[in-house]
Amino acid sequence: MHSREALPLLALSPLLLSQLSLADEVSSRIINGTKSDSWPFMVALVSKNRDVNSGQFCGASFLGGRYILTAVHCVNTKEAQDLDAVISISDLTQDDVAEHRYSVKEVYIHSSFQNASSCNNIAILELEKEVDYTPVNLAGKHLRNNLSTGETLTVMGWGDQDPVPLVDQTVCSSTYSTVTENAFCAGFKAGGYDSCQGDSGGPIVVSNGGTYEQLGIVSWGSGCAEAENYGVYANVSYFADWILEKTQGFSYRQSEFVGVSLLGAK
Repeated sequence: MHSREALPLLALSPLLLSQLSLADEVSSRIINGTKSDSWPFMVALVSKNRDVNSGQFCGASFLGGRYILTAVHCVNTKEAQDLDAVISISDLTQDDVAEHRYSVKEVYIHSSFQNASSCNNIAILELEKEVDYTPVNLAGKHLRNNLSTGETLTVMGWGDQDPVPLVDQTVCSSTYSTVTENAFCAGFKAGGYDSCQGDSGGPIVVSNGGTYEQLGIVSWGSGCAEAENYGVYANVSYFADWILEKTQGFSYRQSEFVGVSLLGAK
């Protein structure tokens, strides 16, 4: 099982924001999609002090104000001061990319996260300041359970774009035993379309009443675009309360290294 972490950008459309499904190792981005410029809430996570093009390692979505939504495995081994977020850019080489780049202040990860395939793969990033971009619309608590199998979804990354169908939850759980109601699968049984490393943390959306809403977060899968190995996404509907709790404006350090201390009463 592989999380969708970054490799070098895909040659087909290496620097353009794109939309599709899920994937993994040999290809480094969304597989068999087409280019897109229509997602203003899309975020690229970039290593501090690195060029945006070479330093981008994961995707994310802008929630509004100073908050970013992504996957835990993108950020759980990093410090906030090592991260930047580039918001509302479809071409990571465009001239004004630096004007869309912001420092991260805090990282909030789900406390029950163990690894990508154990689910609970959701994190919130708090920026150093509030910024003004179009935020993503999040799926409500009950949307996932009200969608039919085969519903067309769109996933974004820096490779290509194409729609993928929602997979029946029973099929998803039988394919991956760790998947419960906090995640879901999308993709084709025959494979061929998927997201991959570098797409991790990015949004997968569904059209609901004419408005696109983020239904999931690119999380993990077995290989990339392989037959009967669907992409797995954190279920935004399931985490609606958690997301609300973490975006109430209370800033804090979730973890802190306080040094080494001798054994004894403290």
